[in-house]
Amino acid sequence: MQTTAIELFKHGPAAKAFRTVERDIPEPHADEVIIEAEGFGLNYADVMARLGFYNDAPDIPAVIGYEVVGTVIKAGGPDGESLVGKRVTAFTRFGGYARHAITTVDACLEIGANADMGEAMALTTQYGTAYYAVEHCAHLQEGSTIMLHAAAGGVGLGIIQLASLRNANILAMAGSAEKLQFLRSQGVEKVFNYRTADYVDWVRSETNDRGVDVAFNSVGGRTFKKDLKLLDAGGKLVLYGVADRSSGGKGNWANLGLVWKMGLLIPVQLMMRSVGIIGVNMLTVGDSRPDILRGCLEKTVELFNAGSIKPVVDSIFTPSDIGAAHARLESRESIGKIVVKW
Repeated sequence: MQTTAIELFKHGPAAKAFRTVERDIPEPHADEVIIEAEGFGLNYADVMARLGFYNDAPDIPAVIGYEVVGTVIKAGGPDGESLVGKRVTAFTRFGGYARHAITTVDACLEIGANADMGEAMALTTQYGTAYYAVEHCAHLQEGSTIMLHAAAGGVGLGIIQLASLRNANILAMAGSAEKLQFLRSQGVEKVFNYRTADYVDWVRSETNDRGVDVAFNSVGGRTFKKDLKLLDAGGKLVLYGVADRSSGGKGNWANLGLVWKMGLLIPVQLMMRSVGIIGVNMLTVGDSRPDILRGCLEKTVELFNAGSIKPVVDSIFTPSDIGAAHARLESRESIGKIVVKW
């Protein structure tokens, strides 16, 4: 059996990096299923992979992609037989940019037939990351003060919605007036355009110089050192991305530049201030602790079904417009989830 896939065959600009191919669908292993996808979602890690900056990405040519929504059409073993014929949202360890995707049973969650495809798509990688960061890493407490970068992105909106369930005091940053207005429409009162001024003084002012309980950072670079200094005693910096790396060029010099921006860390300083740094990589979590990944996905679907969270869909593209979809995400003008529909 063959399927249509969008293959990353060269690193570089979005318009020139992909091609459509026909490829065989391998037989699923005992713990896997085949999903006939309605579509797939984009994440910033896809941009990093396309640019050649993501070490975990497979060697090119490759089919990337972390998530699909669709119907399970085949199971490799008895564990997945109950899912056959069911509509699911699923986390894929690459391979998502395909009409048919293979993933593990544990990474699939049944979703209602009437659930919006784009909203359901965001529940896996983006909201799964948000849930892991908020609940497992930050252990966010009622009324905590948090700050976050890229607040209008998919993970950022997930963090905001989850933190709002704990009545958190949210300090949200974004890079345009349009995004700030959108965040206000989502109930976030304290917003800041990081392109207009340094956010450090703003955060200190909003917290009366106390600092924050949790800083959620997907940018890296110089923001890492700034955020670390803005933590109150007992605070945590949760790092789940290094978007700053995408503008630094290739090679070892670019990697050294990122290290220089983020700075050297002396662990005893963390102890003396009683603060912590936690890194988040959902691929690693999925590989090493599939039970935790499964638990995060179950909670996001549960909260979605209950109406407690509602992902935002920025735009829907066709497969032939994959370059435009990537360009939209890379522009950092998008708000919420970008989806490609078959």
